[in-house]
Amino acid sequence: MASSPLLQNQLVAVTSATNIINPNVHALSSSSCYSLSIFVNNKDNNKLPSKLSAYGKQHYRRRNNNISCKSTANGSAGDHKFDRRNVLLGLGGLYGIAGNLSLANNQSAIAVPVPGPDINRCGPATTLPNPDNDPRTVMYDCCLNVGTPVDYKIPTWSKKRMRSAAQWVSDDFLAKYSTAIKTMKTLPKTDPHNFWNQAIVHCAYCNGAYKQLGFSDPKAPGGTKEMTVHFNWLFLPFHRWYLYFFERIVAKYTRGLEGQGVIDEDFALPFWNWDNATGMEMPSIYLDTHYGLHDCYRDVDHLDKLVDLRKGTSTDNKSHQEWIEDNLSLVQRCMFQERPGHFFGGMFRGGQNPPKRPGSIEQIHNMVHRWTGDPFQPHNEDMGNFYSAAKDPIFYGHHANIDRLWKVWNTLHPANNTDRPRYNDWKGSSFLFYDEDRKLVRVKVKDCLDTDNLGYEYENVDNPWINATTKPKTFRSPMAARPKTTAPANLVFPVTLNNVIKVLVKRKAKSRSKEAKDKVAEELVLEGIEYSMEKFVQFEVYVNDEDENEHCRPIYTEYLGSFSSVPHVGHSSAPEMKGVAKLRLGLTKALEDLGADADDDIVIKLVPREGAEGVTVGSIKIELSPKEEE
Repeated sequence: MASSPLLQNQLVAVTSATNIINPNVHALSSSSCYSLSIFVNNKDNNKLPSKLSAYGKQHYRRRNNNISCKSTANGSAGDHKFDRRNVLLGLGGLYGIAGNLSLANNQSAIAVPVPGPDINRCGPATTLPNPDNDPRTVMYDCCLNVGTPVDYKIPTWSKKRMRSAAQWVSDDFLAKYSTAIKTMKTLPKTDPHNFWNQAIVHCAYCNGAYKQLGFSDPKAPGGTKEMTVHFNWLFLPFHRWYLYFFERIVAKYTRGLEGQGVIDEDFALPFWNWDNATGMEMPSIYLDTHYGLHDCYRDVDHLDKLVDLRKGTSTDNKSHQEWIEDNLSLVQRCMFQERPGHFFGGMFRGGQNPPKRPGSIEQIHNMVHRWTGDPFQPHNEDMGNFYSAAKDPIFYGHHANIDRLWKVWNTLHPANNTDRPRYNDWKGSSFLFYDEDRKLVRVKVKDCLDTDNLGYEYENVDNPWINATTKPKTFRSPMAARPKTTAPANLVFPVTLNNVIKVLVKRKAKSRSKEAKDKVAEELVLEGIEYSMEKFVQFEVYVNDEDENEHCRPIYTEYLGSFSSVPHVGHSSAPEMKGVAKLRLGLTKALEDLGADADDDIVIKLVPREGAEGVTVGSIKIELSPKEEE
């Protein structure tokens, strides 16, 4: 099927080797790519089981590369087979006349809000198939260009909706949620409420389809600037708004098509409570094939295992308790960063190229995406690639937990409240979504900072990671001399992470006072991280860990953090499909705990993990950064 004229007009300098996928070819409403039955009627407490039964596990079948799912598109059923490179690519494709939006004569983009996407210039998004199977670039359409945007008016709430932990929701809730998702999958493909059209909203904002309003014309001042919500400080507010509108739309269909005229004001999305030992497995509500929350494309080896927040795909031989300890330690590290910017990610302002500086919350989020996606699909669909992630209903449970952790972060750092970052250009940045009335609406970051304003709250659950502790593998007295190191002080950059890299890094200050540390953070800065955006990439960072054994657990102080990236190729990365990122990690507490605060220099070790072969790092240095800047 040919793509629309609007899409065709957007394709510039696309070679004949490029495969353009029309999104209207395929829409799934229910799947039976493998069979599983989990009995959800737990008469003892009306709760769903948290573990996959042995009977259920054996009925999950490893998929062949040529996948068959029984599908229903707009109410008609049939069997469809898909070529690997075409499977589930680019659902959506709504076109229409959008409003005439522009930033007239904007000569400077310094310190201005990101103005949101230019929907009149939405073009094909991009990804790259597994080179071993198909070397051609695949471009697909995830544009939803219908209507003229209007400013959204948040309703007045008579009561707040309660988002509950997915492992504890009732059978009644599951039935309502399942009914809504199944109903949304049968809506016309021109309807913004169609489940697949809701899913491609994420694709459009993450894989290069959108350009910034006012900066989308190559001939205009500032040139063409991509609109993206990953690896920068828009990550949290974008997904909060995204889930808010998805939740409001789902609430229209909990009674099926017949009840869509009335919103179920009691409905709220569940959250996948993977930061608690009771919720670290994939929740059962997403696994039963009889319900609408099931998805074909997940890693079947992980269905009844604890999520691995360190690697995303674990081969470590560690005990159940060690797995939990490592996960809790990683969440604590994520939530107790030295500067707000370490948590939120890099500053992104209107007219700028996206900074590609992930925050700690996005880094831990990446691991859940990698853990859930199917490694036997060409792009790790669904959760393992940003273009397809929202096609799996578990995506919304995962991001509801990310959103909850943001809310918890505010309570842990009361000086920040909901006012961080404190920049008006962050608070004034905009997004476009379809609301429950199918209107294209404009929203701003500042209006989502308090969840009370959006009419929902989270079930009060334990956060056991708050009390997680770390300890040095090797502690020495601050007065003792550091053991002789084999790390070179004059390593030539850039370095390629084809093996473990160690380097001696000079500090700018040592033995600072508590007052100085409270005002200024000591940061390790890795710049010029050049990596492939077509695959999952991860490497880990250690401080003063001379042990040649690469497997230093996160419970040890020497483990400083990691860099990870979920595939999300955008046009700004073409033609090499490379990204260039920066990583900042706090050092102050780690050096105190290691007894290294008086040292003139420290040893930094980089350990490549999945997909890190060929990754290069342009420089490693230490900076002192005022905490109040963010």
